[in-house]
Amino acid sequence: MGHLLLGQLSATMGAFLSGLNKANAWESSKAQDSLQAFLDGMVAREKFPGLSLAVGQQGKLVHAVVSGMADTATQKPVTTSTLFRIASLSKPLTALVIAKLFEREKIAASTPIHSYLGLPPAKDPRWKKITIEHCLQHSGGWDRAQSFDPMFHSATICQKAGIPYPAMPWDIIRHMLEQPLDFDPGSRYAYSNFGYCLLGRVIEKATGMPYEESTQKEILAPLGITSMRLGKTLRANSLPQEATYHDAKARRSPSRMEKGLDVEEPYGAWCLEAMDAHGGWVASATDLLRWAMVLNPNSKPTLLKAESMSKLVAKPSFPATDNAIWYGWGWQVREVKKGSYNLWHTGSLPGTGSILVRRHDGLSWAILTNTNANLAGKSFATMIDGPIHKAVDQAMPLAQNDLFQSFGYKTAH
Repeated sequence: MGHLLLGQLSATMGAFLSGLNKANAWESSKAQDSLQAFLDGMVAREKFPGLSLAVGQQGKLVHAVVSGMADTATQKPVTTSTLFRIASLSKPLTALVIAKLFEREKIAASTPIHSYLGLPPAKDPRWKKITIEHCLQHSGGWDRAQSFDPMFHSATICQKAGIPYPAMPWDIIRHMLEQPLDFDPGSRYAYSNFGYCLLGRVIEKATGMPYEESTQKEILAPLGITSMRLGKTLRANSLPQEATYHDAKARRSPSRMEKGLDVEEPYGAWCLEAMDAHGGWVASATDLLRWAMVLNPNSKPTLLKAESMSKLVAKPSFPATDNAIWYGWGWQVREVKKGSYNLWHTGSLPGTGSILVRRHDGLSWAILTNTNANLAGKSFATMIDGPIHKAVDQAMPLAQNDLFQSFGYKTAH
């Protein structure tokens, strides 16, 4: 009788679990369909060439969804392996490497950039006051709205220095040493690509390796991320899995790679190789989610200690322009409630748009496209930010499985 009862109980439990699994599968399929419909709708309405979305929950990759074309000319579809230029989403990755070097006491937040890099004398004596943390928080003293962004002034820099195109990071640094700062270092925020260019050189000196190699060794390889690379400017040098980039207005400009040429803006109007630490990476949406979701101290593997994570989101010491939002170490930060934060960053260049979000409730997502705006000229980030929050919320409950391993992200030991 006992064995019969046990058998009946086992059969009943099996049927229950089978039904539960089917229910979970149905919910998972429902969420996937909902996210798919959202992407398909954006492609249809806004004429984005292609979109790639990865959604995570509590450290797991739960959905990867794509829509549209990686190359409209050949009708090559976007896949979950398609690589896109991520533009300024390179900054939180660079900041993560810097934070790791802080933990190993290779450098410190208060380390002066000028003396650490052994730079020649600067025209503005305030250069000596610029610290690594100033560059992380965009308070180094450069304001592109007040003067210019040197990362996009290759022609001027090359002409003044009498060097061939394009201007590379050290050419740009030498040029900027001859320019006055726009404000006292550490006194306020002004978004600066150049500050992150300097951080790339700090990483190279601290590790004794090129920036790309250092980043791969410190962050990407331990997480099993093998496809991320620094991108190349010219179409002929695109990676095999890389999307083709479409400027929303099909603009053409003088080449900054070679004099005398007129080029499509995404393929030579600026030098991507010079943008390495602030805007040079190419990645898939799942690549971005992989390193963004393992910042928490209880992650496996752990990337940052709890103390480092608290500094990453800490409000800067200088007066904030908006008390609700600030820029920490490589991330825009909003404190939703005490000790609970939304972190995000956007990226944009002619031909590419990107957003990476780590939400306070454990949800995260990365979404990439191979254009920078819709046909009306509205930027991708502006258009997608609100709707993607709603789309993920409306897709709940999300799948409970973890796709990271099935996507090939094996942890290095």
